[in-house]
Amino acid sequence: MRDWSKAEWVDPKYDWKPLPVPEMPDRLLIDYATRCNLRCHMCPVWGLEDDNAIDNVKGIMNLDAARRMLDEFTNAQPMVAPSIYGEPLLIPNLREVLTDLKRRGIAIAMNTNGLTLTEDIAAFFCDIGVDSVMFSLDSTTPETLVK
Repeated sequence: MRDWSKAEWVDPKYDWKPLPVPEMPDRLLIDYATRCNLRCHMCPVWGLEDDNAIDNVKGIMNLDAARRMLDEFTNAQPMVAPSIYGEPLLIPNLREVLTDLKRRGIAIAMNTNGLTLTEDIAAFFCDIGVDSVMFSLDSTTPETLVK
């Protein structure tokens, strides 16, 4: 476990005075898998398919590595978002990931396009107590989306 007791951060809105860093963060954004079933032109990862540098962030996180990372934050009980630049419903082992988070007492907040949400998955979310599911809606028509 890291010792955060001497950590400080500087914020310009406070005249660059050092401020104490909280013991642990209250939110973690973890990309278990950066897969997506859409190619939104405004997306920094999937909207730039011809940008080879972006391919460095695409992939699937090793579940054991994720668990080791979470071991350092378990006492903090942070809220976790299991996907940042991908569609969380496409995480290959989503049920295992979410069950592991809830077993640790961690709150889960997900942002999804909802296109692959099934009644079975929705029931699973309710059964394990997913704390927040937000649906992203960029437009209601193709014409609006390209504006």
